Amino acid sequence: MKEGRQPSLDQESEPGDRDGGHDEPGPNGEHHVLRNRKQDPEEHGEKTLPILDHAIRDIDKLEPPASEKALSDQWLTQVRGLKDDLQEIRDKAKAGDIQGVQAIVPKATEHNSKSNALATQLGMSVCNKD
Repeated sequence: MKEGRQPSLDQESEPGDRDGGHDEPGPNGEHHVLRNRKQDPEEHGEKTLPILDHAIRDIDKLEPPASEKALSDQWLTQVRGLKDDLQEIRDKAKAGDIQGVQAIVPKATEHNSKSNALATQLGMSVCNKD
């Protein structure tokens, strides 16, 4: 930083961490989407679901090698479960049911964790990250 300049408020975080650690789960394991006041769960669902739907449709067109078929099917089951969870979260957020949203988060987190672990086993290096 140049001499005589004040650091900006966000310079307390690491240089590559411009979002202030929002990718980290909160103390109760809550996903950053529910902690981020700038984007509510309804808005997040509206943006995420079409992308996820498109990805699932594209993946459904592929045929995995026979040796990976069972693992691939397990992964897709978790991804579809996560999509269903996101739809539920979006719908409950639209209805203003914050407790309902919070009740779904553990299930969505589990689907996400399991799908990431399976993606890693399948050798994926992008689909296995949050």
